[in-house]
Amino acid sequence: MTVQANVSSPANGTEAIHTLLTRLLAAGWIVKRWSDATTLSADDVDLTSNPYGSASSGAGNLGNTSAWFRVEAPGGSCEWLFQRGSGDATWTVSRSVAGFTGGSPNATTVGTAADATALFTAATLFSATPGRMFISCDDAAPYGFTMFCITLGGGNVLTMLADEPVIVASAAAEDTDPRVWLGYYNVTGLGVAGFSVANATATVVYKRFPGGTNQRVSFGKVYDDTGYFVAPSASASAQIGPTSVGGKEVPLRIPMFRSGASAATTGWIGYASRLRWGTVYAGRANGQTLSDGSSSYWIFAAGCWVPWDATTPALS
Repeated sequence: MTVQANVSSPANGTEAIHTLLTRLLAAGWIVKRWSDATTLSADDVDLTSNPYGSASSGAGNLGNTSAWFRVEAPGGSCEWLFQRGSGDATWTVSRSVAGFTGGSPNATTVGTAADATALFTAATLFSATPGRMFISCDDAAPYGFTMFCITLGGGNVLTMLADEPVIVASAAAEDTDPRVWLGYYNVTGLGVAGFSVANATATVVYKRFPGGTNQRVSFGKVYDDTGYFVAPSASASAQIGPTSVGGKEVPLRIPMFRSGASAATTGWIGYASRLRWGTVYAGRANGQTLSDGSSSYWIFAAGCWVPWDATTPALS
């Protein structure tokens, strides 16, 4: 498996989504249906290259109000649906296992899926200028991806989307969708220790439970014996320092769960496959990279490490 990494500075949100689609297709995803808001393609077109001519407006392009597309993960494990709103920054973003084949889709009306839950519904997904955008996606199973934008030149994480495969605690064959999906946007963004995920936080993460419903879930923190949480590291005095031998930071796997009384829609989920907690706070900055000295590389985003390639991306 190779991590496909891409860095750009999109002029607007439509260009950002256009770039994300291109990168997903390069990693093996396929477009199932698409519209430029005037003409709707046939269903199951199975395109392996970006069908849109550009992120601008006009025939065949993505930059038109209500243009939309469905993109499917390799092997058909899930679909993501994107629809442009009345401007470049406003989007509907949803995810389904079964696929958005229901309803009566047309050039400006998206398909529906009974098992879908939207991360954004005609809501702001980007600042007017999205910032520096980083995309990380796997080109082999389990085909996860992470996209985030930070302030040009270095700063807070303004936007984040991810499809995160789960490492389950056991075989868990009954879990028909062992993944979570994540969305975040705020104009002030997340600082270097800002990535906190619980049922009520601004960062929204959903899991489809085997009982058949989508529920918001939490990313668990690691605490030390004094009560400070140290992963994700919160300060220079509340961190897990590098290894005593070799002086290396060790990105920790993130535990995922939904708290509450025992039910079909609560409980342990597993560990995040791609994302890891940052354990060292001192000197960290969004966009920083890390190598473990072998073949694993990471880029820092608001408290978590995202898989990356062997490059050191510029922040502007």
